[in-house]
Amino acid sequence: MLNKLFKPIMAGPLLISIIFLTASKDSMGAEKIEKVIIGTVAAVSDAGIYVGIAKGFFKEQGLELEPGVFDSGSNQVALLAAGKLDVAGGTPAAGTFNAFAQGVNIRIVADKGTHTPGHGYIAFLVRKELSSQIKKVEDLKKLQKPRMSINATGGSGQEAQLRTLLKIAGVDIKNVEVKVVPYPQVPAALASNGLDVAPTIEPYATKVIEQGIGTKLIWIDEFRPNDIGGVLMYSEQFIKERPQAAKNFMVAYLKGVRYYLDAFEGKNPALKSEVINILAQNTTVKEPDLYQRMRVPGYDTNGRVNVTSLKRMYADFVDIGYIQNPEKVKVESLVDNSFVDFAAQKLGPYKK
Repeated sequence: MLNKLFKPIMAGPLLISIIFLTASKDSMGAEKIEKVIIGTVAAVSDAGIYVGIAKGFFKEQGLELEPGVFDSGSNQVALLAAGKLDVAGGTPAAGTFNAFAQGVNIRIVADKGTHTPGHGYIAFLVRKELSSQIKKVEDLKKLQKPRMSINATGGSGQEAQLRTLLKIAGVDIKNVEVKVVPYPQVPAALASNGLDVAPTIEPYATKVIEQGIGTKLIWIDEFRPNDIGGVLMYSEQFIKERPQAAKNFMVAYLKGVRYYLDAFEGKNPALKSEVINILAQNTTVKEPDLYQRMRVPGYDTNGRVNVTSLKRMYADFVDIGYIQNPEKVKVESLVDNSFVDFAAQKLGPYKK
């Protein structure tokens, strides 16, 4: 009789204790989720981020991403400096180096797209009326005053790329009419005879070629191999105040990059289709079939920033006159590869 009475009496507190412990455990798990505010440009080179979100890699690391889309990486620098963004992604511009010279302690921490051999995703194109005349870079000398373009002025990498091309061609930039034409507008400018030669990014380059609007003169990796296409940057606050979250972010990001590389470098059609669908849903390239034909960004398999390329980019900006205090900038100091090194060590060597 006592045993029958004893069991129900004890069952109540025990059940409550189990419920409490379970609830506490769930509560503790919820508390571990950290929010990371990140800026993107909705480009294919943001693959590591979008794949990482879709596959749950950031969630695995206890992170919840709050992404915002910007039209360029330069527009994110001020927010990064103020701690309004934890992570930003884009192409380094002169403004990035000038901000660093002024004491803004942002850091470039990872590769976000590199023009590796076969993966240069910027092409210089020739309008179709000149395609029989301009077949190689040196042929640019045949044009009296070629009308060419850059994507933006005021310290963009495209200006340096154009100058390199003209140097190879033996053409003085003073003898070129340089217009500012954003990448998406290049196809129309070539079709309407508004430009003779112009660079544009994928997928516009592939569309120009396929539609017969122009022909490919040269891909960027053919004359500036392994140029940086994009980088990830951390704010000073994110590094100093939440160093573990910064490390965890990089583990998830690198895992996403490697998943992307597996898809495009491997021989698994289902995996490639999965990643293409993720990119089509999140980037400006919405047509899944285009990914099968266009060039896509390359990456360092360990996420490391190409410091040699960054130095060359900086030297270009100095030569053009866009750097205000060149003596104050040490390019190596702007780069911190420790986060990708941590991630690579945790994930192990990349296996194709």
